[in-house]
Amino acid sequence: MSIINAVIIGGLGLYTFLFVDGLNPDDLWFQTPIFYYTTCICFGYFVADSLLMVMYVPLRDWSMVLHHTISTWCCHNAIVAGAGLYFGNTWFLTELSTPFVNMSRTLADRAEHQPNTSQPIPDPPSRAECFEIFKTFGWRSRTPADSTERQPTQPNASRPSSRITPESL
Repeated sequence: MSIINAVIIGGLGLYTFLFVDGLNPDDLWFQTPIFYYTTCICFGYFVADSLLMVMYVPLRDWSMVLHHTISTWCCHNAIVAGAGLYFGNTWFLTELSTPFVNMSRTLADRAEHQPNTSQPIPDPPSRAECFEIFKTFGWRSRTPADSTERQPTQPNASRPSSRITPESL
């Protein structure tokens, strides 16, 4: 259910962001009907998902209850006040990542329940190992023998100084 909601809300948010003229962060009171439709769909989803969490115990998670409570309050304020729709639309754009988050959870759960038939994946290199790799292959310190480096020169060494000194008086 959340993937379907995310695709619908993310798609409407992307459509609003790309094709609705006048939606910018400078105009806080800009109003468009598509934003209200999207907000009402979100509101309905939050209420339905909250009811599912009440009826089905394994779905209960305190972070999701808190998320749905705050989101329901935000949806109500966006529908009633109608201010800052540009920033509310960025909230809808974050729903585009939900299918990938759910997919990663599903794949992790599935991998947990299947026997391990392949070789284990090695751990990624640590920060110190990465530094050694870059130091060895990429970021070598130069020596004067490797390249001809210019010696720093005094600025305006060929011109006489224009500063007034006691000797010049």
